Formats: sequence, structure tokens, C-alpha cells
Amino acid sequence: MTSDAAPARPRFLLSAYAASPAHGRWDPDLEGELLPALVALPDVVGLEVPWMGALHPHDPDWFLRHIPAGTRLAVTPLPFIMGRCAADPTYGIASPAAAGREAAIADLRRLAADVRTLREASDADVAVVALHTAPRGGADAIALAASLTEIAGMDWDGAELVIEHCDALVPGQPFEKGFLPVGEELAVIAATDVPIGLWLNWGRSAVELRDADAVTAQIAEVAASGRLRGLVFSGTAGTDGLYGAAWSDAHLPLLAAEPDSGSLLDDAHVRAALAAAGDVPWLGLKVSRRAHDTTAADVVGTISRNLDLVRATWDAGDRARDGVVVEAGVGDDWQPGTDEIVDATTIAGPDALLTPGMVDIHNHGGAGSAYDEDEAGIRRALAAHARHGVTRFVLSLVSAAPAPLLAQVDRIGGMAAAEPGILGVHLEGPFIDHGHCGAHDPAVLRAPEPVELDALLATGLVRQVTLAPELDGGLDAVRRIAAAGAVAAVGHTDADVDITTQAMDAGATLLTHTFNAMPPLHHRLPGPVGAALTDERMTLEVIADGRHVHPDVVRMLFAAAPGRVALVSDAMAGAAAPEGEYMLGTLAVTVADGAATLRGTDVLAGSTLTLDQAVRNAVSWGIPLAAAVAAATRVPARAIGRGDLGRVAPGSRADLVLWDADLTPRAVWRDGERLPLSPDEGGV
Repeated sequence: MTSDAAPARPRFLLSAYAASPAHGRWDPDLEGELLPALVALPDVVGLEVPWMGALHPHDPDWFLRHIPAGTRLAVTPLPFIMGRCAADPTYGIASPAAAGREAAIADLRRLAADVRTLREASDADVAVVALHTAPRGGADAIALAASLTEIAGMDWDGAELVIEHCDALVPGQPFEKGFLPVGEELAVIAATDVPIGLWLNWGRSAVELRDADAVTAQIAEVAASGRLRGLVFSGTAGTDGLYGAAWSDAHLPLLAAEPDSGSLLDDAHVRAALAAAGDVPWLGLKVSRRAHDTTAADVVGTISRNLDLVRATWDAGDRARDGVVVEAGVGDDWQPGTDEIVDATTIAGPDALLTPGMVDIHNHGGAGSAYDEDEAGIRRALAAHARHGVTRFVLSLVSAAPAPLLAQVDRIGGMAAAEPGILGVHLEGPFIDHGHCGAHDPAVLRAPEPVELDALLATGLVRQVTLAPELDGGLDAVRRIAAAGAVAAVGHTDADVDITTQAMDAGATLLTHTFNAMPPLHHRLPGPVGAALTDERMTLEVIADGRHVHPDVVRMLFAAAPGRVALVSDAMAGAAAPEGEYMLGTLAVTVADGAATLRGTDVLAGSTLTLDQAVRNAVSWGIPLAAAVAAATRVPARAIGRGDLGRVAPGSRADLVLWDADLTPRAVWRDGERLPLSPDEGGV
């Protein structure tokens, strides 16, 4: 890599081709006016330009004469690569097909020659050359490793090489590029030990993750690796709009620059991204021109409005706010840059422990209330679990008839904006097996029907759906759920290993309360548990109350699926409440001796577990503390696509729990705000 260190001022590289009115046609007068005007903007040191098999898509000699002196260039062959991929689906430096990989390597040799020509024949400097892990939908890490070693050995005349991460292939989800996941790109770079960094584009990461909040965590992940060399601000939208279809790589502006754009890239996400990136050497801005931008002055005005918004955030020094972690460190020598220091020992005593806030992705209620009740009851239950260290919730609803179920989802949606702890809704049923219905009303169970499912998903609140994939339409429902960006979970099912595997291939990534309400694990009939244990795509929920699953089996589960077990409470209204009579949906439940059962039976009806008790139980059963904490924080957050939760790292949400030596929460923060630990202190 070059020696470019983090600058005292931001150094911007502006995309000169995405914004140009002459991008699709040749207008030398317009481009000759535009290029120097862009470079003249404040804090702009250079331009991103495309390589289309030549230095310029229309006239390379003209470009060499007219590129402004001293301009630093980032050269991207991505438009050229996309054209080659369309003609040959095996084309790319990460192609397992030898011919496709060799063709891509040959093109990069031509690009390297053009980089040398550009430096020799112009007054510009090539600072960065972008690489891309094509082919689309079929990239291979082993092939990439071979290519990177070869590419790093080419003569790039001092230019820095970076992999520009584009949206990765996600099972069951349409893709724009469909290249390798960022984790694999980082792993290959590390394994080959090549001097290659990584470049992130905010919009492309959002397209991949289908969640604007999750982009911050991806930025933080790459920054933590030490390989982040550039961060480009470019927007996308979650719905169809002025710039095209939802989740398209259309280079939308910042929302504040064009409120009608529907862009997800708002001021809060810019702040969070800058905080997560830290001292990144390069910043970029890639914004499409507006339809009525026909002159160079029009384009410069559009770019300038967006650029000023990012610069203002930088200049304000506001990267430490908005509820994200800005710094993390250990040891006596670490001095955090903050105005307030909290003494953990004063609050929690000796051997205090600080962890991320816990994330409960399967929780039906508590403190006497369930999430199918009114808003006051929902808030009461949320507050009770927050006092036990849960900072984020997926609110679980039991099976109900179509109209009441949709009304329950809408009610939660009406209060979600004012309740930052709510991540969405978990529909546990009604698309489940009668023979494994547990504490669900058999009268309302049904096979998934597309119209009803689509109506529920269209609310935008549904984060996960538990269903039995063997039902009529079950596998299609899994695909619809995954395509909508929600989590498809296998549970309350009679599926065998083959059906479960088909569900996973269709997009299912979660097993609901493992071992409960499903066929048991058998040495000749592995069932859903065996299928999930052997598939790295799956996260496995477990209720660690000592009743739903034997402690020895919980310990075996952690050993068999390290890093993939999520502790869940499956709490019902009787959690954090006196024993007595409660309702779970339409069914009466008795809570006695700490167990919740359907009235007059021994059928378990959720639990009275709180997630802090689940952590204490797991540790007491011999599970390492770090693994138990991860199972209540990072693992469930990752399972629902929220990489900005469940971690204490720059760019993550500032959700924290301070525990005492007995693993009892003594202080809880969400988004950097301390929450009350007793009902007398107020709501959450």
C-alpha cells in the first residue's frame, strides 16, 4: 500500500462519471468544463474515473490532455467488468472457471499498462485502482486468492490496490452485483498477505444488507481489520422512487440534499459511518446527476450540496454522538475522549463486567403483559426486560386469525418509532404444524397463503417468521419471507432432515427454540436439529431455563455449533411477574414454581425466563462466559441482520450492560442513554 495516512482534513474523491451528463454520450466541451470544476470544490483532491477497456470511453488522448494537473485519480473498471460478466458469466478474478479468471487477469494487465501511460502522459496521479470480486453469483475465495497474488505482482507504478466491495450474493435475495461477502474478501487478503486494502460504498452495502442501520457495523468490521482504505457516500432507497427500483445501486443523493429521493442515507447514517470508519485515508462521494442537470454548473451544484453535508458533519466533530460507540479500548493507558467517565466499580463493585446490550429475538411479554395487548402493556413488558439487560427486542406474537394478527402488527408499528428498543415483530405461527403446536390455538393454524403473508410482510414490521416448511406452500413462503428481507425460521414443525435442508436452501436461516416442538435428534433421523447443526447458515435458538432443554444438552449444543447458538427467553406475560394465571394469545396459562403451562396440563407455554438469568444459567452449566454473552448479544443480532448491535466497537450502537460479579445487571444503556433499573425510575 502507499504511505497515505489519515489526513487532518477529509480528502474526497468525487465520481466524475456517475454525475456527468456526458456519461452515455460524448460532449468534450461539457466534460472539459466539468472536470476542473469538480476538482476545485473544497476538500476535493481527485476524481473517480471509469476504465472501459481504455483510459476514456470515447477519446483517451483527449482525456490525457484535459485531466486537471495534480488531480489524484481512483480508477475503477467496474462498468467494464459488468459488461464482460453479461457476455461471459464465468468472467472475474474470483472465478472458479480457469478461462474466466484468466480473461479477467489479462484485462487487468491492460489496465496496469494504462495506469502507467496515464502517469507518463499526463499531469495527474493514479492514487487508487479498484478490484472487484466477480463473477456474479458464483465467486470463489480460493480463485480470488490465486488472482490477488498475481495481481499484486503486476507493475501498478505506485498506485494503491483496493478491493471495492459490492453487494454480495445473499441466498434468496436478488442482487445487483452478487460478488463475494466482505468477510471472505478480508479473509483472502489476510491469508495471501498482499498489500491490498478494502473500499466500501455505503449504498452498495445497504443494498446487500437490506438494512441501513446494519451498514455501520460492516464499516466498523472492516475498519477493525485495519484494511479500510476508503469510504464512499452513495445512497440507495428501500422503496421504488425517482431513481428507480428499491435496493438498486443507483447512486442516490443524501436525503437532506434531495428529500424526495427516498434515500436512506440521512444525516444520522453519515455520522454513524464516519464514526465507524475512524481515520480512513480516503472519502468518496458518488451521486447521480438529477434528470434536469444538463450543464456542468447544474452538476457541480448537485455535487456541492451533497459534499457540503458530509463536510459539515466532519467539521462539526459530531462523530461521537447519535448513540454510537466512537472509541473502545482497554488498559490503564487508554484515555477515552469523553466529558464523562463512569466508574464501573462504584456502580457494580469489584470484578464488574461491561458487555453489549442483550438482544432478545423471541420474547412474548412480561410484567403481566403480552405484546398482543395495548401500548401501555407493551411498554410495561419492554421496561421489565430492559431492567434485566435487554436493550433490543423482536416482539413475538402467537398464532391468531388473519385480521387480529394484522391488527396486532399494525399496533406495534404505530408505536415502534417512539420505542427504539423495538426491532420488529416475530410471527411465531400461524403457519405451523398441528402436531407440534405447543401452546398455540389449534383452531387458527393454517398453511401459508401468499396474499395473507404478503400483507403481513408489507407492513415493514415483520423481522422474522416461524413456520413449518412441510406445509402446503411452506417452501414458497420461506422464499417470500427471505426476499422481503425478513428471517425465515423453521419451528413448530414435523419436517425431516430433507425438508429442513430444502427450507435452508430456500432461505431459512434460523431454528426456533431448538429441540422444542420438532422431531427429536436421532442417530438415523437427524431431523431439523441435525440439519441445522451441520449447516453454517443456520442460527439455533435455545431456551436455557433448565426446563425446555436439559443443561447437558444445552452444553452439547454450544459445543456442536460454536458461535451459532442464540439464547432466547421465549418469555410470556408471567416473566418478571408474580405467579398466577395469565393468557398466551387465547389460551389460559398457569405460572407455578417458575414454570408456565397451559392450564390443567403439563404443556409448556413459553417461559418465565429473563435473558440475564439465561446467561447465568448457561455459565453455571459450564459454558464459557464469553460464549454465553455472545449468545445473548452478537449472535442474535447477527441472526436478524443487525451487525451494529451486540458489539462494543466503533460504529456499533451504544447499547451496554454493566454486570456485577454475580452476573446481575447493575446499569443498562441504550443508544448511550442510561435506562432506569426500577419501575419507580420511570419507563424505558
